[in-house]
Amino acid sequence: MIDCNEAQELLPWYATGRLPTRDAEDVAAHLLSCSACRNELADVVWLRQAIGAAERDNPPVRGQVWRRIMTSAGLRPIADIDIGSLLVGLRLGVSASRARPPVRASLHVLGRRVRIANPSRRKPNSDPGEEP
Repeated sequence: MIDCNEAQELLPWYATGRLPTRDAEDVAAHLLSCSACRNELADVVWLRQAIGAAERDNPPVRGQVWRRIMTSAGLRPIADIDIGSLLVGLRLGVSASRARPPVRASLHVLGRRVRIANPSRRKPNSDPGEEP
């Protein structure tokens, strides 16, 4: 049997159905005998529903709105970075700075394989017209 502190820590996950079966059974057994935790569960469920309603009523702010807010506040964006492209570029830059060719690599984008590096078989300092 769990105590009130343990039950209250698990209530948000219990309310969403994300507790493992054994933990959910322990919380349910505790709730049968504890009115304070039942009240706490009611508050958690109410809060979750209120937040969900607020999210439905207020769609996410789009990029244009953020730009207008920044402009009206007198702020200027420093950079607009696509972090995935930044990391791929960084990896390629590190590979290219080495004496040996980059490692063969690919990236999956929208379910398609995109080759991002394919080393040549030539030595890095060889002349393209020379025989290997």
